[in-house]
Amino acid sequence: MEIQSLTVSAQADIELTDAQKEELDRRLVAFEIDQDEGASWSSVKARILQ
Repeated sequence: MEIQSLTVSAQADIELTDAQKEELDRRLVAFEIDQDEGASWSSVKARILQ
């Protein structure tokens, strides 16, 4: 089974609360305003592996 099909089937089983949906919407708006804010994956990974 491919990872993509696992992800799709898992998404169907997950229900978000209204608060979680609102938080995701808030984060999406913040991202759309400033897409350069935050850290790259390579930077985050390096901090985790220290």
